Amino acid sequence: MTKRNIKQLRRELKTWGSYWASKEYGAGYSNRSSFDRMVEQIKLGCHIKIDKHLYSHHSDMIIVPEHIKELDKQIERLRPECIRVIRVRYILNLKGVMAAKIAQMEKRTFEYWLQRAELVLV
Repeated sequence: MTKRNIKQLRRELKTWGSYWASKEYGAGYSNRSSFDRMVEQIKLGCHIKIDKHLYSHHSDMIIVPEHIKELDKQIERLRPECIRVIRVRYILNLKGVMAAKIAQMEKRTFEYWLQRAELVLV
């Protein structure tokens, strides 16, 4: 792996964060369970084949790109405080006082852990 600078790391973390944010909020996945759909079809008396819906929307079917997996592995090795601030900053895309509040930290503490996490990842 080549050495990256802080600017490259932040760009990678933004990509990583937006990828996982889209998966956390269910973009592209069904908002109803397969069971709920089956019950509705039974109640309505529909006799259609629903197999394709049973397996196509599960979260375990997500194919994670290699560069995201690699960053995941690096982030997993960080201290819990670092992981928390990385998630708030890059997945929730928050900054400043609001980010610190969500992470349940003071703003200066949040900034400290974020800087420490980024420096370890560089």
